[in-house]
Amino acid sequence: AVIGAAMRKLVHLIYGVVKSGKPFDANFANKGLAIQDGI
Repeated sequence: AVIGAAMRKLVHLIYGVVKSGKPFDANFANKGLAIQDGI
């Protein structure tokens, strides 16, 4: 279950980067994780 949750977060992160068309920014990811927890 833990692995599934981690993979789900990764998929959301990758999807967000692809959808926005912006290059990946590690600092933005750290700020955005708290927001993504609610999704």
